[in-house]
Amino acid sequence: MVTSLNNDKIKTAINFLHQGLYEEAFPIYQSQYSKFKNNGQLLYQYAFTAIQVGKHQQAKNIATRTIKISPNIGGAYNVLGIVALEETEYVDAISFFDQFLKYEPNNIDGYSNLARAYISVNQDEQAAELQKKACEFAPMRTDLILNYAQTLKTLGQFLHAKDRCFDVLKIDPSDAEAWRLLSTLNALSADEDLCKLEEALQNNKNPMEKAKIHFAIAGMYEKEKNIDLAFKNYDLGNGLADRYYDFDVNVMGKYIAAIKEQYQPELMKKFEGCGLDTSKIIFIVGMPRSGTTLVEQVLSGHSEVDAAGELTFLDAGLLKHGLSINREYPFCLNRWRRKDLQEVGKKYLRSVDMLKSKTKHITDKMPENFMHLGMIHSIFPNARIIHCTRNPIDTCLGNYRQLFQLNNLQLSYSQAKLVKHYKAYQLLMAHWNSLFGDKILEVKYENFVTDVENNTRALIKHCGLDWEDQCLNITDRNRAVKTVSSVQVREGIHSENIDKWRKYEKFIQPLIQGLGAGPVEVK
Repeated sequence: MVTSLNNDKIKTAINFLHQGLYEEAFPIYQSQYSKFKNNGQLLYQYAFTAIQVGKHQQAKNIATRTIKISPNIGGAYNVLGIVALEETEYVDAISFFDQFLKYEPNNIDGYSNLARAYISVNQDEQAAELQKKACEFAPMRTDLILNYAQTLKTLGQFLHAKDRCFDVLKIDPSDAEAWRLLSTLNALSADEDLCKLEEALQNNKNPMEKAKIHFAIAGMYEKEKNIDLAFKNYDLGNGLADRYYDFDVNVMGKYIAAIKEQYQPELMKKFEGCGLDTSKIIFIVGMPRSGTTLVEQVLSGHSEVDAAGELTFLDAGLLKHGLSINREYPFCLNRWRRKDLQEVGKKYLRSVDMLKSKTKHITDKMPENFMHLGMIHSIFPNARIIHCTRNPIDTCLGNYRQLFQLNNLQLSYSQAKLVKHYKAYQLLMAHWNSLFGDKILEVKYENFVTDVENNTRALIKHCGLDWEDQCLNITDRNRAVKTVSSVQVREGIHSENIDKWRKYEKFIQPLIQGLGAGPVEVK
């Protein structure tokens, strides 16, 4: 990155940029913009710096100007692709990253970013090919290898995923993400790996890296049925993560309460007839670890159903549309009219079209869509809704045993926070049930796994589908599974996880008591 301008401030910004000091570089580029607004290379530097400090709209505007002035600067297309990813405009993102690689065909970030875009539209096999190529260009980049390993796991290629994790450990024996991923693949044993894990724990100073290793150790001990040591490490890992993120569960609770307060019968009546005439989407909701992946796997066996996984389109669309009219969701709902519902719904369907599904129906199994069932009913009145439930203690324990790193799931690091969130979820679901009745089919995990055929028939009937025997053969699926259940769901349906919490009861008294089961005598 060079410039012909003789400007000391711009030279300082460039030096900061080369050192990766983006926070220092950005305000200088911003203040000096008028002096280089026709210099494509400097404009690109400004756009690149803006994306690094999270100024996405500014980055988009400057990158667009860069291309107008100097259309051969490939990096500007990369910036626009990153912004498009953030805006869930995945088709645009793919186009921009393709353009980036046209100008810089050996750019590693181009392949990695294009892979991210393909993953976003469920084209994981194409993503894996791109990630493989990126790894070939940069065989020592452990982050690229681990991205590839995660995609291989999603595709059910577990042996290859393990091999890539071990490749990372040859480069860096203390890589926490490699150890965590190996643990989720059931690839660790105390005899072979404990000393290496303990050494990795000592070598990592970052709290979240330490948390990952504690979870890896916990998973290893759990596989070997050493529950005491497993839970000790779950507690240690969750404690580190909870202190690191300090997630305020009360903010989430107020958000859920606000949705309930805003979407009342009067609003439902106001929105009648405002939605879209489509029955394409089958929404599967519930708490994480309640059986949503299992239900989706069953439905995906039907010839008229394609599994789309956990789509972020609806939540992003509702929030973005609220901000576009200068009022945050859900407090904007009393201002919404037919055109608002139509706009959000059509944008959602355009996003779904990017998945290139050829079936009559697709599933959207984003668990947190339970918050938006009111708007789902109003925008997609013909959509089928399935609510997955499970024993509350097993559900919350399942969350506690997963190191979720998505913003809304950081509450899972604390038993007390999980209890608060679960109760808020229960109250909101009771509200939706009172409004929509049998439009919502409740699928109870314990009933489902002990009487698969009858419950599957009820599920298929609720979705308005004809019966097909292959719905019962869930292991006979060649599809990507992106959730933490990607290994477990391929094992088939069994009842071994019913009342799993009893093995842990002496460690989970806050869950047991908080969820209303009362204290349990520990022997």
